[in-house]
Amino acid sequence: MALPAWAVKLGGAAAKGLFSGDDGKNIIKAIVFIILGMIALFVALLTAFPTVLLYLPFASEDQIGLFYEVVQDYSKDKVEIPWEEVAAVWGALHNQDYSGVNKARIKALAENWVEEHEEEVKDKNGKTHTKVTYTLRDFDDVMDDLKMTDEQKELAKNLAVGLVSDAVPPPKGWKASTAGALMWPVPEKYSSSAWITCAYGYRLDPFDHTPSFHHGVDIGVPEGTAVYAVRDGTVERVSENKTYGINITLKSGMYEIRYAHLSGVLVDEGDSVKKGDIIARSGNTGKSTGPHLHFEVKCGGQYINPLTFY
Repeated sequence: MALPAWAVKLGGAAAKGLFSGDDGKNIIKAIVFIILGMIALFVALLTAFPTVLLYLPFASEDQIGLFYEVVQDYSKDKVEIPWEEVAAVWGALHNQDYSGVNKARIKALAENWVEEHEEEVKDKNGKTHTKVTYTLRDFDDVMDDLKMTDEQKELAKNLAVGLVSDAVPPPKGWKASTAGALMWPVPEKYSSSAWITCAYGYRLDPFDHTPSFHHGVDIGVPEGTAVYAVRDGTVERVSENKTYGINITLKSGMYEIRYAHLSGVLVDEGDSVKKGDIIARSGNTGKSTGPHLHFEVKCGGQYINPLTFY
């Protein structure tokens, strides 16, 4: 990922000013330079992958899971209501505040998606009775009836996209940049959107089919594919568990980078590695539906969508 030209110029101008004048002024200029640099980096990340940042609701997995549970249960007796739309509308109506969700309030909101129809019919004995049927209402009609503003409607639609199965994929034709801060973790021939089998964000878990947050990206490479160190760093952990299978965590400054579902590891804990070193081979170990590499990035202890670096 390359910084926008204006950000590069801004950083250059700030750096030039930093090394002129007396010591007192230099301290102030250093602080300003750091702040401007942080702003430039944030804007660069935002412009590099704006859709993912826009589409993720500010809700916990438990809160999103409650929407899924209540709406699915309510749908059994009526029609199949898209739980993603219900959760998205809540977020848009409440300024992304999910703290007040409970079963009763979710059910009351979900009822807006169901339209009831009554029809007088005669049975085989000639007796007349009322037949009740239900149909699913259109998303736009529901939002109109709830008197949502245009801004709320747009936010709701974006949030609904972010909640659909398999999270938010990169756009068609996307390809990882070779000039980014991180090297692509597998050979370049696997660096296009076609190889991203599951993106970063909310999805339906492929095993229990409930909503969960996918903290990395899955790259559908064949078993045994070379896995690279994406930055210079130190192997912080090599482990194996039921979820991630064989996995490695690489520490590089403020970054923690995890590679999971590996078939084999070529490094030991404590080893120093260079960007581009082959550190493992991809596999299908742990909780996996097929051969792939699960790739996660944390910065300062917080998960980040890895694709923002490419």
